[in-house]
Amino acid sequence: MKKPRSLPLATPIWLASVLLVASLTGCASSGTQTASAKVDPLERYRKQAVEWKTCDSTILGNEEDWGDDPDEDEEIDISMDSAKRKYGNRLRCASIRAPLDWANPDRGDIVISLLRLAARKQDQRRGSLLINPGGPGADGLPMAFNIEQLLIEKGDAEHPERALHLQLVNEYDMVGFSPRGTGASTQLRCASNELVHTLDYSAAGMTPQNIANARYNNRKETEACLKNPITPFINTDATARDMDLIRGLLGDEKLNYLGYSYGT
Repeated sequence: MKKPRSLPLATPIWLASVLLVASLTGCASSGTQTASAKVDPLERYRKQAVEWKTCDSTILGNEEDWGDDPDEDEEIDISMDSAKRKYGNRLRCASIRAPLDWANPDRGDIVISLLRLAARKQDQRRGSLLINPGGPGADGLPMAFNIEQLLIEKGDAEHPERALHLQLVNEYDMVGFSPRGTGASTQLRCASNELVHTLDYSAAGMTPQNIANARYNNRKETEACLKNPITPFINTDATARDMDLIRGLLGDEKLNYLGYSYGT
């Protein structure tokens, strides 16, 4: 009778090799899935909830701080209290978070303040119009209701483009915002203990001493700004990215935008 043969030693080695390859393949696949599932560091900003609520009466600051601009229409009202009475529930405010440094979101957040005047005819609403007054350094919050005042309330009823003006405010929400560093958003403050030199702003002020005083004051303010840690992140590139963030949170596929001066 023949003895039963033993299995060749090569068989378990071959089987072990197959199992090892399969194991390594599984690891590679798992690693790929982990990498592809990596969380977008900006996702928390793009998916944040926007809570629109009644505007604080002090959100525009002291009206005296706006100053007098001879180029501005004196009949334009920038008072928040009167705007709230005039527009009621159409007027709402919100704050959103944006990264201080868009290239490195882990540096922390800043706040961007928004003010919205809802379209007159919500059943015909087509989107939002984001407005930036420029400056640089101007606050754009009141622009949301200033546009309707300029085009409709104070506008020429016989203007050839009157129908288009009406269509704009009927079908689009007007949205103003405080660009980063300004207004009700995270502010860039350039404070110093240095005493400013008195300036003469009259026509007689073009003297060497007065000009030297102006340069001194500008230099001290610049030095104070350079000491502020958020200064490097208050710039056009970051503001443009903030605007695109606002666009997405407003639900618009494309940005509808009106910019003045530096806001262009």
